[in-house]
Amino acid sequence: MAALSAGRVVVRGGADLVKNRPVFSSDSKYVFVASGYTVKVFNVASGDCVRQLRGHDGEVTGVVVNPQNKLQVFTSSTDGTINQWDYMDSVLLKTLYVRSPIHGLFAHPAIPDYLFATTFDEKSDKKSRLKLVKIAIPKMAGTCVDVQDKFLLGNVLAGDKGIAFGVGGEFIATVKGNTLKILFMEDLSLKKLSPDKTPLTCVACHPVDYCIAVGDEKGRISIWRNFHKKERRALEHWHSLRVEDLCYSPEGSVLYSVGHECTLVEWQHESLQKKFLPRQGAPINHVTCSPNSQQRALSLMTNAILIQSHQKTTQTVQGLVHTNFNRRREGYLPTGLVIDPHTRALVTNGMVGQLQFYQLEEDRLLFSLDITGENYISPADLGHPLMHTEVEKVTFDLRGEWMATVERRDDKQTSPEMRLKFWQFDKLKQSFVLNTVISEPHTGRISCLSFRPSSSSVSHDMYEPMAVTAGDDGKFKLWALANDDDSHSKNRSWGCDSVGFFREDMPRCACFSSDGSLLVVAFGHVVTIWDPDVNVLKKTLCHGTKDHLIEHMAFGHGSASHCLVSASSSVLNVWSLLTCSVIWRVNMKVSVLAADTESEFVAVFDKSGNLFVFHPLEPKLVYSKQDLPTPHIISAVFIPKTREDTSAARRSDLLPWETHSHLYFVTKCLMLATVTSQVDQQRANRADLEERLPPTPFAMLLNNQQRKVDKEGEGVRMQDLPASANMREMLQSPAHILPPVKSLCATFLQGLLNPGAKALQRRDEVDTDESDAESDKESDSEESDMETETAVRGHMTQSKDTGNSTDQSEHHVRSGDQYANEALSEADYRRLEKVSRSGLKWMRKVFQETY
Repeated sequence: MAALSAGRVVVRGGADLVKNRPVFSSDSKYVFVASGYTVKVFNVASGDCVRQLRGHDGEVTGVVVNPQNKLQVFTSSTDGTINQWDYMDSVLLKTLYVRSPIHGLFAHPAIPDYLFATTFDEKSDKKSRLKLVKIAIPKMAGTCVDVQDKFLLGNVLAGDKGIAFGVGGEFIATVKGNTLKILFMEDLSLKKLSPDKTPLTCVACHPVDYCIAVGDEKGRISIWRNFHKKERRALEHWHSLRVEDLCYSPEGSVLYSVGHECTLVEWQHESLQKKFLPRQGAPINHVTCSPNSQQRALSLMTNAILIQSHQKTTQTVQGLVHTNFNRRREGYLPTGLVIDPHTRALVTNGMVGQLQFYQLEEDRLLFSLDITGENYISPADLGHPLMHTEVEKVTFDLRGEWMATVERRDDKQTSPEMRLKFWQFDKLKQSFVLNTVISEPHTGRISCLSFRPSSSSVSHDMYEPMAVTAGDDGKFKLWALANDDDSHSKNRSWGCDSVGFFREDMPRCACFSSDGSLLVVAFGHVVTIWDPDVNVLKKTLCHGTKDHLIEHMAFGHGSASHCLVSASSSVLNVWSLLTCSVIWRVNMKVSVLAADTESEFVAVFDKSGNLFVFHPLEPKLVYSKQDLPTPHIISAVFIPKTREDTSAARRSDLLPWETHSHLYFVTKCLMLATVTSQVDQQRANRADLEERLPPTPFAMLLNNQQRKVDKEGEGVRMQDLPASANMREMLQSPAHILPPVKSLCATFLQGLLNPGAKALQRRDEVDTDESDAESDKESDSEESDMETETAVRGHMTQSKDTGNSTDQSEHHVRSGDQYANEALSEADYRRLEKVSRSGLKWMRKVFQETY
């Protein structure tokens, strides 16, 4: 039995990928993305996450390439440390302790001995004020080093939008409020520019020219020149909303600007002529260019990063989609977390009017399903966003054949719009197809949507799906599948089967029992039990006083299928529907309630950020986790495990309540997390990283060749591989006496081809010897079975004939064996060599192009 509080909370997805600017590697092959407590390394060509740099205990706030070593990066965090990484091997080389939370990290190639960071200013009266400091990169050995910072500038912005380095690192430009500050590094003199009262949002410096570009809240871009003496300002205005980010290309010929218009604007440096790349799908938060000027990275506010090349998007890095463009909608996730039975994907709100199907195992977006058919439109004022039709409810039946959604739009000015939609899974398209649209299913907002589970005794052909909705109009409705009125049509659509209500109370939540035989609807503080087949009230249960309005309900499963868990804002009750009495109760402020469909366990999150797991039949905790990273839990769901995961969980037996399912929950900042045992975490950490890395052509060639040798001849030893000797000779010989690599290509490839042919020849020889032995045995058997007619003559005649036959057989075998060897060494070997050479033309091309 696991300990009551064993296990740890692990973030599985949903980390913000766009809070910080993505950073390209020096060779432009990788892009570094800060994601929560880790840094993800994505391959630019494939878009796959090939490495993860884990070593911080706080949120990562900055990533920069080491100015002294292009194969290393520095990462900063709010835990007050700066880590130095060898990102090619995911090795933590050194940790620098700054002893103060870091909110931004910067470096410049012209200043290779220093790092620049933004930290809290302890001397300031305002606790939130930040300062820019300079940190010397230590040259001393050791993995943990304490460093001292030197003050440069006070009152700066957090993040990477408000600080930029000028040409050659001669000056640093920062923006805060309506002021542009320019710090000259030679004498640390400071110059301030405040043309008007418009707040500034971002800054970028030209890489080879004395020029500074600044964006503001009104969507204007100010180009500052000659700021050493009498400054000159050029003003450009295209963006209708604030400028989110600015970035110069490495050679400085182009300035990129982005914002809420979902458009990338390209400004020519000299003429300031504009080019546009519109319809990027969402507001853009960051833009950055690769060192080779061939790629760009756009960070969308939907938690996506677009890798673009030649005005086209080549790869998309998509995390858990964020819909809270406006900070007033933080924690907005009306559908909660739902599991798709077909793909085992997590389903929740995505883009405006869409549902996202998120693959938890790979932490990536599987696909999005458009529900409302509306596109995102930028508002005229960020303080008053446009009202779009939002998906508020979604649910699936346990068979995965049907999905139901509720969408609603209410701008408080026109009549509200609401639609209930039923979707059927199409096996050919492997997606859900719209079946029925019901306008205004209730006169008020729908508070609950659920499908009726099917009993295990009901066959697939006899299964009749049913759904229930509960609305603010004081009624709940049962929806059933029926035939169309058209007698010639074979299609079936959904319609209202019956309507129920209880007094004049408002239904707050509803759920079916695990076998679908009972429907429970909560009206205020009263639990009502109904027969869904005839919609007849069977029993009423009183949860508590009228102040205890029921907000959550869930049935148990398995041995606890007769138990009902109901929770109000202060009391949790567990009922037995066999006796219609309370088994036990506890005072608890419940915020989220989730029941596992694969076991008897139920999970509860209270409003203080504590997790409790219990069995409904016993008033004892199976598991508890105090003080979660955040107390604001929005939704939770149990996701069934695969058979392999279930068997592994039974072997570890550390968290028995997660043997059949994993509990996932989402926080207010849309961080997806789970509780896992230490064994499961170690198993995940032991995953082979090389399986996710694209293998090199040389490694693929050697691996394929070795597999051929092992398959064709199990008795072939490693010393029979000439490629090993050739490889050893090439590596051990001094480099100055070796001929050009180009001249060694043919010999090396020839050495790789020979073992397969030799192994094939050896196998044929062994097969021939075995056939000879079998022939001898058969002939001996025939001789022993023959009957002798005479004592002397008959025996001598038979022996003479048998001897002649044996001699002919041996001569025939020797001729066939010799012919097989000759054919293999000439025709078959040439054919094998020809096919192998044609398949290795790419390898020869690599040698010739590289050397």
